[in-house]
Amino acid sequence: MGVSASYTESVFKSITFDYPGNTALTYEIERIMNQLQEMNIMIPKPAKIREYLLKYPDIIELILPVVNDAREAFLGRFMFLDVYEDDDYHNSLVLYIRQESYDEPISEKINEIIKQYKEELAGKSGQIRVATDFEVRFAGLDLDYYRQNMSPDQFKLLIETVGIIPAPNNFDPNETLYPEDL
Repeated sequence: MGVSASYTESVFKSITFDYPGNTALTYEIERIMNQLQEMNIMIPKPAKIREYLLKYPDIIELILPVVNDAREAFLGRFMFLDVYEDDDYHNSLVLYIRQESYDEPISEKINEIIKQYKEELAGKSGQIRVATDFEVRFAGLDLDYYRQNMSPDQFKLLIETVGIIPAPNNFDPNETLYPEDL
């Protein structure tokens, strides 16, 4: 389900940033964000992604190639983009991959993707990584938020589409499950 270019442009024009003179940059960031959504890459915290890319714009050109390679290596897996923040370590943009199980050698596939971009990333101020957090449910999505703001049919479609979100076979999208329910 894509978003039209005119809608994206109207949303972009309604956003105000505290970064004067970066109109082209903010437009490019919104274009990338829209493309990621069209690729079914979840972005649970879009403001954090925008802030990171405004701070480190030199990695923008690498986002789509890295995501495309990850999608090819991990067909049908649930992916989401987030910012990894650590006071003792350089913050980075991370494409997280989640699977139903972690029996297969995920680390080798991730390392192959990153290896392809190692030289290009070496000269950048920002970083983009591919990783897994070994979680298996809902990618940190607030399902209650979506349930409250969607019709039951829309919510069911979301779960089926993203559904790829690993869940037990008896999962009922009309009933919220919490980690303690597992």
